Amino acid sequence: MGIPDRRRKLAALLEQRKRCVYCTRKFYCWRPPTIDHFVPRQLGGSHKLKNLVLACGRCNTLKSGHPPGVFLLFMQLLLRSHAAGELHYD
Repeated sequence: MGIPDRRRKLAALLEQRKRCVYCTRKFYCWRPPTIDHFVPRQLGGSHKLKNLVLACGRCNTLKSGHPPGVFLLFMQLLLRSHAAGELHYD
């Protein structure tokens, strides 16, 4: 990771208050953030800081190349199901 990447990550981290932009889980040393392109590169997203967000590894993997609106809707449904006790991990 080069110096410019570290600066971008630090700036984004300070902006986001040390939480995943999608699920709001806190980052810790054992669960470090990943840099995600809010609008995926394959959909025309850029490497500019305004398109970079910090996400936990789980959310970054789940989002993959999906448009942000689709993924945010999925996360809302997932969180509602979890809160209602409808999710089972069996």
